[in-house]
Amino acid sequence: MLDRERQSGDPGSVLSTYRRLITLRRSNDALRSGTLRLAQTGTPDVLAWHREAPTERMLVVVNFADAPRDTRMAVDGRYRAVGGSHLDPAEPDADGVLQLRPLEAVVLRAD
Repeated sequence: MLDRERQSGDPGSVLSTYRRLITLRRSNDALRSGTLRLAQTGTPDVLAWHREAPTERMLVVVNFADAPRDTRMAVDGRYRAVGGSHLDPAEPDADGVLQLRPLEAVVLRAD
C-alpha cells in the first residue's frame, strides 16, 4: 500500500489535515483574500492573526511550542473553531482563553 493511500484513509494523517485546511481556505473569503492583521497574544511561542472580508471575520492561532499554551485573545465578540491541525480543535472558553495543545493550529470564525 502506498503511503498516500494509507494517509488518505486516516483522518488524523498529515495528508488529511492539509486537505481539510485547503478546503477550509477555499470556502472562506476571509482566508482567501481578506485583509491580514497580526493579533497580540501575550503568550510566548503563540502567533495569531485576523483575516477579515466584508462577509466574515476569522482568527488563526498557532502554538509553535512543544508544550501546551493558554492564551487570551483580545477580540470583539465570540469566536468558534471551524478547523485546525487537530480533528477536535481547541475552543475558547467563556472568558476567551484558548488552551492550545503542543504544535496546535486553530482557525476560528466570528459569530
